[in-house]
Amino acid sequence: MLGKAELKSDETDLQRHTGSLRRAVADALAGASSWGLIPLLLLLPWPLGSVRAAPSWLMVIAVWILLVVRAVGLVLRRRARTFVPASLILAFVLALGVLVWAAIQALPVEDHRLAHPLRTVVPTDRAPSTFISLDPDRTIFAVARLSAYVALSLLAFLAARRRHRAETLLNLALAIIALEALFGLLRSALAIDEWFGLPLPLARTSGSFVNPNHFAAYVNLGLVALFVLVLADLRQQPTSGRLASGIADALRVLFERKIMRTLTFTLFVMASFASASRGAFFALILALPIVTAVQLEQKKLAIAAMSVLVGLGGLLIMSAGTTLLERLEVLFPASELEPSSSGRLAAFELALRAWQERPWLGHGLGTWPAVFHALRDERFPLVVFDYAHNTWLELLAELGAPAMFAWSLSLVLVAVNCLRAYGRSREPLPLVGFACGLVLALHSVVDFPAQIPAVAATFAVLFGLAAGRAAVILARPGGSVRRPRGEEE
Repeated sequence: MLGKAELKSDETDLQRHTGSLRRAVADALAGASSWGLIPLLLLLPWPLGSVRAAPSWLMVIAVWILLVVRAVGLVLRRRARTFVPASLILAFVLALGVLVWAAIQALPVEDHRLAHPLRTVVPTDRAPSTFISLDPDRTIFAVARLSAYVALSLLAFLAARRRHRAETLLNLALAIIALEALFGLLRSALAIDEWFGLPLPLARTSGSFVNPNHFAAYVNLGLVALFVLVLADLRQQPTSGRLASGIADALRVLFERKIMRTLTFTLFVMASFASASRGAFFALILALPIVTAVQLEQKKLAIAAMSVLVGLGGLLIMSAGTTLLERLEVLFPASELEPSSSGRLAAFELALRAWQERPWLGHGLGTWPAVFHALRDERFPLVVFDYAHNTWLELLAELGAPAMFAWSLSLVLVAVNCLRAYGRSREPLPLVGFACGLVLALHSVVDFPAQIPAVAATFAVLFGLAAGRAAVILARPGGSVRRPRGEEE
C-alpha cells in the first residue's frame, strides 16, 4: 500500500511540475509574441514606409510567425480565460470573412459569369482566365498585407489582457512615432534630400516616407493618442472653484509631472504641421473636437458633431460647387505628390463608376491601378492615379458592396466597444483606439494613408490594444476598476 501511495504522490508531483513548466513556456511565448510587436513597429517605416514589395512581404512573414508563436502559447496553456463581448467576436468574424472573400477573388472560378469581363477577352487559342479579380497577383499581395494587419490587431488584443503590458506597448509605440517625427524635422533642418536612393523634396517634411501626407498620418496617430492621455492627466486633478488655481494646477501637470508627454505632444504637432498635409490637418481639426467632447462626457455634443461632419462636406459642395473648389485650389495649390481637389474628385467619380460596373463582386482587392488604366478617360491624359485618394471608395470598387459593408461594420463595432469601455471605466486606452480610428478614417476620405504599411500596421496595433482593454473592462460587473479573476495571464 505504501508503494502505491508513493507512486501516486510521484505522479501528482510530476503532473504539477509539468503543468508549471507548460505555463512557464506559455507565458514566455505570450511575452515573445507581445514584445515582438515593438521591433516590428520600429522597422516598418524603413525603408520609405514599407511601400516596397520586399519590406511588405517581410512584414507579413514576421507577423505570421508571431501569431504562430502566440497560438502555441495558447495551446500550451489549455485553459482559455478571455472575456470577449459578442460584438467584438462578430467584428473579428466579419474581418475574417472579408479576408476569405478577397482570397476567393484571386482563385479561378468555374462559372464564367463570375469572372471579370476584361479577363475573358483573350486570343482564341487560349482558354479564358476565369478569375473574379482583374489582377489576381495584386489581389494575393493585398490579401497577404491585410491578413497581417488583422493578425497584428489580434496579437495586440491578446497582449492587452494585462493592463501594464498594454500601457507599456502603447508608450513604446508612441516613442517609435516620436523618433520618426524627430527624424523628419531633423532631415528637413539638415537638408537631407535623398533617402534609400530616392530623391525626396525638402519643401515639406516627410521623414522616412515618400509622401508627406503619409508621414503626417503616421504622426497624427501619436498626436491624437497623446492628446487623449494628456487630457486624462488633466482630468485626474482635483477640481478647484477658482479659475486661477485651476490654471496653475493644469500648468503644473503639463510642465512638471508630465513634462515628457507635453514635449512629445509638441513634437508631434510641429512634425504634423511641417508636413503641410491638407488632409491630415483637416482630419485633426475635425477629430479633436469630437474626442474632446467624448472625454468630457458630452455625449450629445459628440453625436451632434459627428452627425454634422457626415453631411458637411456634401452640403458645402452642393451649395458652393466649383467656386468653393477653386478657392480651395488657390489656398492649397496642387503639387507633384498631392493632386488638386478637382483631380481627386475625378478619381472619386472613376472609383464610383468602377463600383457600379461590378457592385457585388468587385474588381479584386488591390487592383485599383489596373482598374484605373482600364477605365481612365480624357480627364487623365498623362497623370496616373495608383490610388483613388479615397480608401473607402477604392475598397468599395475592389471588394464590392457586401464585403465593404462587412469590413466597415467590423471597424465600427470595435470603435463602439471602445467608447462603451471608456464610458464605464474612464481608462484612456480604449479612447486612444477610437481617436486613432477616427482621425485615420477622416484622412482616408481624401487620401490613402491607411494603405501604407507603416501607418496601417501601427494603427492595427493601437486599435487592437484598445479593443483588448475594452473587452476586459466590459467583462467587469458594472465596469468595476478591479480586475476580474482570469484577466491576468
